[in-house]
Amino acid sequence: MARAYEVVEPEWYKRFPGLGSQPVTDEILAQLDLMVLEGLGINADNQDLAHFITKNWWRMEEQLPQSLVRRAYPDTLPCLERVRERGLKMGVVSNIESEQRLRKELGLIELSGFFPVLVASGSVGYAKPAKQIFDIAASLVQLEPEEILFVGDDLERDYQGALRAGMNPALVDRVERYRDLTDIRRLSSLEQVPNLLLGPSL
Repeated sequence: MARAYEVVEPEWYKRFPGLGSQPVTDEILAQLDLMVLEGLGINADNQDLAHFITKNWWRMEEQLPQSLVRRAYPDTLPCLERVRERGLKMGVVSNIESEQRLRKELGLIELSGFFPVLVASGSVGYAKPAKQIFDIAASLVQLEPEEILFVGDDLERDYQGALRAGMNPALVDRVERYRDLTDIRRLSSLEQVPNLLLGPSL
């Protein structure tokens, strides 16, 4: 199921280009669930089923332990610890409705302590892949864009957006969706990130 979400999420963003700079409604979330059901080959009354999934997701989020609702990928913590050991600045740029929500989400997966810089599209008024949100992030970490390695999992919003902003992007492609693209820096795991930072230049 998680892999199915990874596959359809880029298309979902294309259908709703305003995501990140405005609140995400239940109806928009239900469209994501519908796309996942279709991608899994489920042929039922998918419209009703998608709305049921969306409604009960919020119920589960309220009632279940957060460790069962969301968790970081296993390679996340080792990667962040190695980067922090090198004394490098880290931040998050997210298409989410507010910095407060971003801080909460990171806290729920126990990663907030790694990121002194948080840039939420709903708070700054720009969403990835707009150049302005990357410029804001560069200013907050007090680095020139060409000094920044930007790691993300969305080809257009993360990789192309960071590239156009003058940063050095790396695309996390866990399911090898972009394996045919040979002209991009593509990672299968976050475990590869620290090694990218060991060279004389990005």
